[in-house]
Amino acid sequence: MIVRPAWLLGSSLLFVACGGSVSSSGTPDSATPDSGTTDTLVAVVDTAVAIDTAIPSEQKLLFEASYVNYAWGFTYSGIYVNAAGEVWSYQSKDGAPRDPSLEVSVKASMTEAEITAKYASSAKLLTTVPKDVLLAKLASAREAERGALTESGNCADYGVITYVAWRYDPGSGQYAPTRLGADGDAASRNSSPSAEVVVEWLASLTGRERTCKLETINCTGSGCRLSECKPGSGQVSACDGTCVVAGRCDKVSSCSVCQKPYQVCVVDDVGDAHCTYGASDMPVTCATEGDRLCAGGASWCSGSADAGFLCHKFVH
Repeated sequence: MIVRPAWLLGSSLLFVACGGSVSSSGTPDSATPDSGTTDTLVAVVDTAVAIDTAIPSEQKLLFEASYVNYAWGFTYSGIYVNAAGEVWSYQSKDGAPRDPSLEVSVKASMTEAEITAKYASSAKLLTTVPKDVLLAKLASAREAERGALTESGNCADYGVITYVAWRYDPGSGQYAPTRLGADGDAASRNSSPSAEVVVEWLASLTGRERTCKLETINCTGSGCRLSECKPGSGQVSACDGTCVVAGRCDKVSSCSVCQKPYQVCVVDDVGDAHCTYGASDMPVTCATEGDRLCAGGASWCSGSADAGFLCHKFVH
């Protein structure tokens, strides 16, 4: 049983100023998705967004960094942070057989039992996070819900370490993940700078060096030394004059840069477009892939593979 300290029982609001942007075609900040073109970048109006860092009294889990590797056998390990600020580590025993019950993927709605199944039997207390640090990271994670996710193949046989913040719904008793990013074979990146702040913090708690994170490069903006890249190659010109896969760009100038059908365009809540890999064996929609495209989940997703997807919280 976790005893919640008194400082967690009250509400805390952090206001974050969200800067708007303008599309490459000069579309103002009040633009809405345009289903007739893939060149439209969707932006949001400048506003002050209230980031609610109140932790429901029933919520026990806040963050997780989980590592899974199927190469040369099955292993899993990681850390999680609970609402009391305690940091716990867990790890599979050497030679333990693969247990499918421990491999529940991070999904849109999970019970506490589903989340904790993989570490409940081997958890070890590492340290306790001060309350001011915990609330600051939680505020960053809430802001990171607005991010768009890009994914790319990375290091072979490394496995994947996934960084997640949990939001709890007292009404349903379910946890919903905010995907902050992932390192390894299938590396992913959250476009929100706040996400990287939390990822670096969680990585430091694991003690694992981030050797296989998704490195990106600047492909837009003034001062770019753009060069011609081979048509149909799926590559775009980066600002250093090299040709790179569009999914490796911090952002792209237009959704038309993304190479269909292998890539889809996803636009974050500040109007920046990103290319990521789409599922080739099924239509990519918000219903099928929204949790993989938008850090806050499918409820943040609108649009289509043809017009591009927008990550925006429509219902607060």
